[in-house]
Amino acid sequence: MAELPNRFPSPPSAMEIVNAIIDEFIDKLQFIWAVDAANGVVLTPRSRLACEIELALIRVISATVAPEVIFSRISNELNRLNNQVNRDVNPLFHDILLCCRDMMEQWNDEGWWDNLQSIEDSARDIEDMDERRSYGEYGPPTLDELQRLQRLERTMFTDHQLRIRIDAHARILEETIASMKAEENDHGSMSGLDDENNDHGDDVDKGDEDSGNVG
Repeated sequence: MAELPNRFPSPPSAMEIVNAIIDEFIDKLQFIWAVDAANGVVLTPRSRLACEIELALIRVISATVAPEVIFSRISNELNRLNNQVNRDVNPLFHDILLCCRDMMEQWNDEGWWDNLQSIEDSARDIEDMDERRSYGEYGPPTLDELQRLQRLERTMFTDHQLRIRIDAHARILEETIASMKAEENDHGSMSGLDDENNDHGDDVDKGDEDSGNVG
């Protein structure tokens, strides 16, 4: 009989969960590129495709509350396309990634991420508090522990405010997309993102529900 491990596997860390959600989002963008590029779709401002990409992007931000990680991943994908792949072969995917990066830069300039603690810092504070409890350290908290608790409270409040803002923005986008679909008058889908949602459900768009709201 094989020897049993002397400890259970560790649960995935917050960063592992966040990275998995972002991986799924990037995969979805690649699906959009493959379908729409084959159909000759061009990404233009305020088009239905642009609105659907924006909606998927802000839902991923809501699911992870890690805009800096998402922005870094998008930038890395753009650099990979520019340096390792012939950009002319993947023009639509490049435009989609560039659109996402530009939107995130605009939201940053508008102050969407103000006072938002990084996911690494939040996870570190939580781990420190859990470690104190695991050692049975009770009694009045130290000054450092009080400061850590205050940071966690501010993080929870800031995360909540960001999700409220995203939910309001998402509702506007959903109404806009619904109007565009109605105007198409059943002439066929114009977006690979919409086709995927119809076939498989809003896997990434509902990431904030499935992931238990990381962050």
